[in-house]
Amino acid sequence: QVSSYPVLNEIVALLNQTKNLGINVLAYTPSLEDFTPNTSLAQQQAQVVVNYFLQQGLNTRLILASAWKGTSDRQKQGTGSFSDDSPGIFSVEIRTRLLQPEDSQ
Repeated sequence: QVSSYPVLNEIVALLNQTKNLGINVLAYTPSLEDFTPNTSLAQQQAQVVVNYFLQQGLNTRLILASAWKGTSDRQKQGTGSFSDDSPGIFSVEIRTRLLQPEDSQ
């Protein structure tokens, strides 16, 4: 969404200034029938964000896109709620990661 551009642009500026940080773009979209991860749609959503970063000139070695494929403990218990490391429902998260010196070149 266009309303996300200011935040995404701030991330680009931060990563351009900080050579030892990379990002993981993690998308999560559940199936509405059984709340299992819809990984194909989530991967597409993550890739859209990555494509925006690439259009802004961000180094491709800094970015990883993925769909969240795990199941939280609460989901395993059948409550349908999310916890642990799982993202929020219908979300795209951008998580930073510390790069090794050879990755940040």
